[in-house]
Amino acid sequence: MLVVLALVGGITAWQQSRTSNRRQVEAEARRIAAVADGMRYSDPVRAVQLSVAAWRLSQTPETRSALIGTMTQKERDVFTVFQDDDDGSVLRHLSDNGRTIMEITANSITTWDVPTHRRIRTYSGPGKLLEESGESVVSPDGGTLALLMDDGVRLWDIRQQQVTSTLPADQPYFANFSRTGRALVTQEDEGTGATVLRVWDIGSGRPQLRLPLLVDEAMQGSAVSADGRWLAVCTDRRPVQLWDLETDRRMPSLWTDETGSKACHFDGFDFSPDSRRIALATPTAVRVWDPRTGEEYPQMETNAKAGLRFSPDGDFLTTTSPEAISLWRVSEPDEPVFRYPLAGPLVFDVRLDVEAGFLRYLLRNGTTVRTVSVGSAVTGQWYTEKQAPDNVLLSPDGTSALTVRRDRPNQGVPTQAWTRQGC
Repeated sequence: MLVVLALVGGITAWQQSRTSNRRQVEAEARRIAAVADGMRYSDPVRAVQLSVAAWRLSQTPETRSALIGTMTQKERDVFTVFQDDDDGSVLRHLSDNGRTIMEITANSITTWDVPTHRRIRTYSGPGKLLEESGESVVSPDGGTLALLMDDGVRLWDIRQQQVTSTLPADQPYFANFSRTGRALVTQEDEGTGATVLRVWDIGSGRPQLRLPLLVDEAMQGSAVSADGRWLAVCTDRRPVQLWDLETDRRMPSLWTDETGSKACHFDGFDFSPDSRRIALATPTAVRVWDPRTGEEYPQMETNAKAGLRFSPDGDFLTTTSPEAISLWRVSEPDEPVFRYPLAGPLVFDVRLDVEAGFLRYLLRNGTTVRTVSVGSAVTGQWYTEKQAPDNVLLSPDGTSALTVRRDRPNQGVPTQAWTRQGC
């Protein structure tokens, strides 16, 4: 009896110890899951890792919720460049696809790989030229730095680490590269209160167009098409202007303000990479035209204020409002194919990486690059209205879909099978 009682007591103590340990593990797993939920915006990579770790420790409703949260989590990465920028002396440039970011100071120019957070290369900076310049802009390819000096625009070749040419601009105080970097738009002070806008050909160093502005007329923005033919100009005293740089001729106004105002109220514009479309952001919509014919495409109903930009392939357009970043498919503009709510500070330099399926943007402080997954919004199979299938059947596990479309009456019905990995 004594032996039996001892065995029973030992087993009971062992079971109680196991129960206590299990409860401790469950409590720790719940704590880790709660930490993961709180880090989804500040450190999304660590949040995913903690969610998986919590589920492996203990499969509780809390850890399951955290694991499901990783599947719906749009944020994929946060990369912060820790260079001190209290005096605004650091210039940062995000590449067209958002995969690299360039940090420019007077002493050095450093290029970082955003996905891996690794330094790619460091070049010597322009030194006192950057400190003495009124403003500096980087070409889209990251190869040239335009320094606005009193005697002109110095073009600093970042790879050669020297000034390669100087554009004879008159006291420039604003500059903007074209998307290909082959043209530069400057706004110059003629000393009489009036200003002039010039378009410079980078290769020859000669001005293509000289556009006088009115006294006290402020330019809101400008853009040159990728083929170098079209110039769009927005000021606070006139409607938007579209110029043909080949003929130095102003094209008819694309849009007339319904209120009758003569000022340009556009919040942004951008040319498509093939130069066949120009998108203009109005207070209530984004309107798209063909600059060659003046034909207008269906507009996108949105209150975007900034960040209007075509994707590198021209199929998508990103718009930014204080509430969200939206991704639109240009051929189907009824609704955005992706929407990312914004809860923090304002953003700028929104970039779309179509191949990787990521959206990247800089925060207003310019030191942090955030990466957001857009899923299959840009990589999935898209149909035009005429190609839309008549029926779609999804497999029970959700990994495959069967589409049925009738091409011609009284003939066979073609079917296509798609998998999630192969779509």
